[in-house]
Amino acid sequence: MSSGTNLEQNVGFNRYKQWWGHNCYANRVTRGICIISAGDLPRLGEAPKLFANKFYLHQDRVVIGCLEEKLFNNTRDEFLGVKTFNTTFYETQDFVIHQVPGKPFL
Repeated sequence: MSSGTNLEQNVGFNRYKQWWGHNCYANRVTRGICIISAGDLPRLGEAPKLFANKFYLHQDRVVIGCLEEKLFNNTRDEFLGVKTFNTTFYETQDFVIHQVPGKPFL
């Protein structure tokens, strides 16, 4: 049964994960979730996620290096005014739309 909210469509919006059977580049899986490899980086780089879930540091260190570089580049480019952070994805989340007015986050 659907409640009509977009939360159902974006469960786990903050963490990038690729479920088994959905373009898992290296075909390595743990508990139904694809282990991220270098081949998954183009998709991961475009995803509006804050974190990445599952990769093996000892098997594919390039993934960590690329994620660190992407974070550095995004931070630098926003600081320099070359790039802006697109908030559209987050603005449409139910917990943002239905926040309690006048209540501080922390």
